[in-house]
Amino acid sequence: TGLNRNNINLTDFNQVKSWLIKNTPNVVINCACNSNTNLYFDEKIFNQNITIFNNFYSLRNYFGKFINLGSGAEFDRRYSIDCVIEESLFHSFPVDHYGKSKNIISRLCYFTPNFYNLRLFGCFHSTETEFRLFKKILNFTEIHIIDRKFDYFYLDDLLTVIRYYIKESPQIKDINLVYKEKLTILEQSMKFVEINNLNVNIKSSLSFNNYTGSGYKLETLNLNLKGLDIGFMEYCK
Repeated sequence: TGLNRNNINLTDFNQVKSWLIKNTPNVVINCACNSNTNLYFDEKIFNQNITIFNNFYSLRNYFGKFINLGSGAEFDRRYSIDCVIEESLFHSFPVDHYGKSKNIISRLCYFTPNFYNLRLFGCFHSTETEFRLFKKILNFTEIHIIDRKFDYFYLDDLLTVIRYYIKESPQIKDINLVYKEKLTILEQSMKFVEINNLNVNIKSSLSFNNYTGSGYKLETLNLNLKGLDIGFMEYCK
């Protein structure tokens, strides 16, 4: 059952409670947040993100398991984030509204029974909007990127991990959804172009603020993930 702002106001405690009582879900998957990721603090956006989570947290007796989708922004994007381990969450103090709210939510998930945090840095799929990187590569003959190490994760693999966390009760409560190999945005773009035999001119300039996490814990789950190459191939099918 998919919920969005068109059929429920998730910042309204009473609406959330009524829905939970009526539908009695076994699992809640939290993808909801204000997606404004600018590096400043907006109190209204911060409060919205925290309130959505707090409503479910306060009503946790009305459902079984809570799976939260976290963000690499939890590790503070003012600095370069390089192959960061999950435990760095507790040593990171973002000041922007998005990173700060995500950081607080992930900390609460870590210490709450039946709450899990699955952390994305970047995600891609053919259904994504036209302004995303790989759509631009498909739609334009020339693009410019700000290059840095960046962890893209295939949406099909995200669903595989979510299904695992629904069926099992893993000991790993907080996990980075990233692949082991670390590539730059340019390297991934060129791989996408090569796999799909595209003709596009990609220009780049360098940024020193990388955005990657350690994939060690995910690897220990031994899940059958497709990875970047298959993800890029299926993107154009």
